[in-house]
Amino acid sequence: MSFIGSREGMEAYASGADFKKTLRAAGVEGIELVPCGPLPETLDPGEIQGVHLPFYSSWMDYEFGNRAGLMEEFGSLEVAREFYHFTPGNYHRYFQGAMDLAQERGAYAVFHISNIGTREYFTRNFGYSHREVVAASAEVINKLLDGGKYTVPFLMENLYSPGLTFQDPDLTELILSRVNYENKGFMLDTGHFFCAHPHLATEDEGWELLEKTIREHGFLKDYIRGIHLQASITGDIQREFWKNPPPMEEEFYHRFAQMYRHVGRVDTHDLARSKRARKVIEWIDPEFLVFEFRYENRREMVARAREQRRLLGLS
Repeated sequence: MSFIGSREGMEAYASGADFKKTLRAAGVEGIELVPCGPLPETLDPGEIQGVHLPFYSSWMDYEFGNRAGLMEEFGSLEVAREFYHFTPGNYHRYFQGAMDLAQERGAYAVFHISNIGTREYFTRNFGYSHREVVAASAEVINKLLDGGKYTVPFLMENLYSPGLTFQDPDLTELILSRVNYENKGFMLDTGHFFCAHPHLATEDEGWELLEKTIREHGFLKDYIRGIHLQASITGDIQREFWKNPPPMEEEFYHRFAQMYRHVGRVDTHDLARSKRARKVIEWIDPEFLVFEFRYENRREMVARAREQRRLLGLS
């Protein structure tokens, strides 16, 4: 299951053994770690099966020196430099610590293929096409993985903003062909796929469309090595937002917070409840099935994991 490895989140556990015991009580075999600083002592590193690399929702303007785009988004270059923890042209270095951890633990790594700024989110006026984001992401990935230092599975994740969405097999094949790394594949996020299709009215429709779409991808299906299992059927919320968008905050950090409040309403990370879910998952046959539902505390984490297992007919 997905797990945020923050010191605050680990305060609920007395030891690494307590953490492991809790995961087993939840019926999961390990975690896909979202690192937040140094690993807490109570997080048993033996439980790390995957590492979700950090990400910026918008990075291309800064990486490639688009001054006009940065001024529009941030208001000043000083704010942009404050926001990003890398220097232009070096976005790949931002991921090295998390990649080193994945390599050390023999865990897979997950990388977002996406780019969307706050103003783009509100206006839908995107500065980059899906193809441009895919091509730029491949460039960054190749810099990161060059040199033979890494050998672990590198899995690229879909979102519902410009980039990899699994809507176009040609674009899916493009990112796969441009990444010069043998041990590569995809992490299919089911909720992100549903969000990319706001016409969906029910989760059943979402799983039906997902199966149809993956069939259209042909041989590319075999590169889906992992699934982030979650459900976000929120097309009504998206359509209302586009029809009546709220006034954007002018100051960047306020607008950034405003955007993520709405992201939380759209990308809900709910349990997958459709009876079709197990059928489609078994057909895709991934190496890694990752529960990615939201939870507030240790007790809710265990309860929701057990409920997700029950809904899948696993217990």
